[in-house]
Amino acid sequence: NLPKHLNRYAARIPMKLLYAARYARFDLLRPICGLAQYITKWGERCDKRLYLLICYVNSSLHIRMTGFIGDDVADLTPHVFADADFAGCPTTSRNTSGMHHTLLGPHSAYPIAGQSRKQGCVSNSTSEADVVSASNALRRCGLPALHVWDALLGCAVTLEFHEDNSTAVTAMKHGYSAAMNYIERTHGVCLRFLAERFIEDQCHLFYERTAVMAADIYTKAFSTPAEWDHALRLINPIDPVRFWEGRPSG
Repeated sequence: NLPKHLNRYAARIPMKLLYAARYARFDLLRPICGLAQYITKWGERCDKRLYLLICYVNSSLHIRMTGFIGDDVADLTPHVFADADFAGCPTTSRNTSGMHHTLLGPHSAYPIAGQSRKQGCVSNSTSEADVVSASNALRRCGLPALHVWDALLGCAVTLEFHEDNSTAVTAMKHGYSAAMNYIERTHGVCLRFLAERFIEDQCHLFYERTAVMAADIYTKAFSTPAEWDHALRLINPIDPVRFWEGRPSG
């Protein structure tokens, strides 16, 4: 039996989990951040969600966030994946932005940062939500990281930006969309900012298939173990035993 109304521990437990998740368990970011927004209005439903989260953490302590580099510096490129759900919050109808930043090469995959964040505005379509999510990912991670990569990699690099909504990609490239001609200041600023950035040589925007969208895990729930396992593989938390084909790790 679960104790009722764990609001005394509402801030303490999720925040401790969040501290570790930001460093080593990006797969925990969405459920933790989803609970964090209810800290001031905690109820029995939140108790159950926290219990399930702790059960998952307890059953997955063997999972390790893994990065590997098997290429020369000249073959490495920073990538940012941005995604959003649609009206994911049942109370406010606001969306959740997801962002995944990683360093990729032909034989390299090194995760750098992940983010799951509730948007501050309501969108009328998935395309609108993706525009807001892309703007957040580029401003808070993509552009600041370029200065770091220029210094670490020793040359000017191009940021590869992944978006899995074709309507949003077209709108971001042109700064306008006939399908979203009603948008006003909030979404309009995001859209025009993105159009200006993607004209520059340092940022390359392209359409990515949903099946390999690494930011999916930060925005939505998965109903089957196979879907969850696939989402995990895209951001690099692995089971060492399965990775080494049954051989004990170490």
